[in-house]
Amino acid sequence: MIVFFFDTWGQRCQTHFSDMKAALDWIFIGYEKGFFMPVQLTDTKNSKAYSAKAILEMIGEV
Repeated sequence: MIVFFFDTWGQRCQTHFSDMKAALDWIFIGYEKGFFMPVQLTDTKNSKAYSAKAILEMIGEV
């Protein structure tokens, strides 16, 4: 899993996770605290990409 996000300074960043649950947990905590805005979640095992809206729906923010 690769998470692309904008940090609090507006820079596009990325980080890697071994599974979807870990990525979504990290996104939920960071988004709730206002540390960053998720842009895209890429599932490298299944070649799927999820948009910012889809990510927010998955963590219950939409």
